[in-house]
Amino acid sequence: MKILSFELFDRIQSDIRQVAEQILRFPQSQLPPEHISRALATLDAHFESIDLNRNMEKWLPLLKSRLEDAGLFFEKKLADIVRQLADLPKSDLARELSRSPEIKKILTQDLKPILFMLKEYLEIPDSISKILDAKSLASFKGTLDMLLADISNQQSRAIKRHELPDPFQVFSFVLPLKEDQKKAQLKLYCPKKKQNGSRAGFKISLLLDMDRIGEIRTDFFLIKKDLSITFFFKDEVSKKQFENHFEEISESLNSLFDYLVLKAVVSEKKIQEFHHEDLDLGGDRQIDLRI
Repeated sequence: MKILSFELFDRIQSDIRQVAEQILRFPQSQLPPEHISRALATLDAHFESIDLNRNMEKWLPLLKSRLEDAGLFFEKKLADIVRQLADLPKSDLARELSRSPEIKKILTQDLKPILFMLKEYLEIPDSISKILDAKSLASFKGTLDMLLADISNQQSRAIKRHELPDPFQVFSFVLPLKEDQKKAQLKLYCPKKKQNGSRAGFKISLLLDMDRIGEIRTDFFLIKKDLSITFFFKDEVSKKQFENHFEEISESLNSLFDYLVLKAVVSEKKIQEFHHEDLDLGGDRQIDLRI
């Protein structure tokens, strides 16, 4: 299964916003249980467009949270907490798990448990049927199923990819941006742990569709504090225009890294590959993202 298209993402975003606004504006006496209202508000916030005009220190943590809480790493986050408490006696372990603020945070912020919680609630007779019409209810249920299927498919591809020699596991995200209601596609390449305990560097691929120069692909590769950034363009004119800004880009990043390399390449092939590379693992390849 391919990643969610921009058009499909528009529908998902619209359905969630419509249902959340319709339900959460009702009087307190008509609202669903508190945990369901909270889950709806969290789901709506998760798909809210990111305002890149805000200071970087404000939207970067938001972006990091958006990726970490996308449901793809839910089981791993729980496993990490359980692993930290593994040496406790069984009785103490059960108590600590039930009280753990970290687990509570995961269950209330991660997309996967939120989707399951809402899906289960909608199966209760008359749960919100008095608030939503049949068409909106059916559409919202379809949206929840679609998001859960996307999480499941990406996790499945990550499992299949784990045994391949490629040093990365890959996950894909659509990022809604407030500027002219644009969107970006992001691939997160999670480095696998090698047999000697070391890890490959971090890699992120970002695809933007600009009004004037069309699609631009940017690949970021980080090893320790050394960063290389490669920009891919469809034509030489766009490449030259962008290279004129390399000095100001370098000035803003030099203090953050020991070594910085910026490159611009004309390669329509590399841009087109973004849409399908890593999606075919013997018929089921995949997309990557890394934090």
